[in-house]
Amino acid sequence: MNIQKKTPLSRKASNHLHIVIMAGGSGTRLWPLSRKREPKQFHRFVPDKKTLLEETWNRAKKVLPDAKNIHFSTTTAYKDRIKELIPEVDIQNIIVEPSSRGTAAAIALTTAHIHTSDPEAIIATIASDHFITNDDAFVSALLSAFQTVVKFPEKILTVGINPTEPDTGLGYIKMGEEIDNILNHRVFSIEEFKEKPDVKTAEHYLTNW
Repeated sequence: MNIQKKTPLSRKASNHLHIVIMAGGSGTRLWPLSRKREPKQFHRFVPDKKTLLEETWNRAKKVLPDAKNIHFSTTTAYKDRIKELIPEVDIQNIIVEPSSRGTAAAIALTTAHIHTSDPEAIIATIASDHFITNDDAFVSALLSAFQTVVKFPEKILTVGINPTEPDTGLGYIKMGEEIDNILNHRVFSIEEFKEKPDVKTAEHYLTNW
């Protein structure tokens, strides 16, 4: 898949697209299978598949094939493991937190790091430990997201999916007005976001949001 053929982005805009794979988490929700030394992103859950980290890398390369703008955000404990699994990644593209301070701090650090060399960067952060069965749908959504931010550079964009059941471990988005349709993906404003609600609230969101 070539991003130049899939989106109407100019070559200049395409050169400023970056993907950051968030790979510093310890995967505590999957313990005891996931451990501090070998968290979820380094596990292989389907026999004929690679680790979740490798699957994420391959998925990202479908969007940015030359991989020069694909980065990892991680901690010192996992830097060598990432390089072992993804030997083709430039070591300069593995951005290491000096100490673990959570997702928001990690994103801030990687953003600052990328901005030093590319002040016009458009950055997508994606998880390294998600199991995704439809790569084409994911890639299409990510391409649409990039195109949307190019069109609306003052906006921060999030990609969501429709929930099928209430879950207290995830965040919920209340959609506002539809503002565009880009690459066959509907784009909405966000009215409200709620992280990890209780069961009753999650049930309300499922039927009313």
